[in-house]
Amino acid sequence: TVYAGGDDFLLIAPWEEGIEFAIDLQQKFNRFVGNNPNVTLSIGISLMRPRTPVPRAVEDADEKLDKAKNQGRGRLSLFETTESWSQIKSLVTFKDFLNQKIEEEEINMGFLYRMLLYHGLFMESEDGKIEGLKYHSLMNYDVRRNIEKKNKQGEVTNRETLEQLMRLYEIGNLDRPLMKNLKIPLFWTLYRNRGKERKRKEE
Repeated sequence: TVYAGGDDFLLIAPWEEGIEFAIDLQQKFNRFVGNNPNVTLSIGISLMRPRTPVPRAVEDADEKLDKAKNQGRGRLSLFETTESWSQIKSLVTFKDFLNQKIEEEEINMGFLYRMLLYHGLFMESEDGKIEGLKYHSLMNYDVRRNIEKKNKQGEVTNRETLEQLMRLYEIGNLDRPLMKNLKIPLFWTLYRNRGKERKRKEE
């Protein structure tokens, strides 16, 4: 704890422990104030390299905190994304899904990086750029070609995985809040697993 007083605090922590602590803190704070919607907690998290000067890290965290407050308070700003706490739970659940599939080697890091590209196209489509809509077909092709698995009888054997991913691109079944905030589960999974895939290849 660097400081904590009044209605403000500053903490320095290992990156993943810091994120998990922030989510846990918000849940406990919410219970403490009796779920009063007029008393909110906003948090900005900045991820920095170990040798980054603390003042620089604090400045970046302050900027993210301002974004959280300016977009309605009661929000978390993380991985270039600012969202209300009510949406964070589903993003953490999707992060857990991605991490599990990485560990099971059902998806790989390359696919996660391509998902960032699809997210970018989706955001363009949300801004009214028609060409961004091609992410629907691109991601569908990617999933069918690189993720879908079939047995000798031609039956899909990983349907549960496909159903989770189809929420990101299937027209009529699109989980727009998840796609909009996809950077949080994607970056979280990428950071958590960086280096592991290289180690697997070396082994």
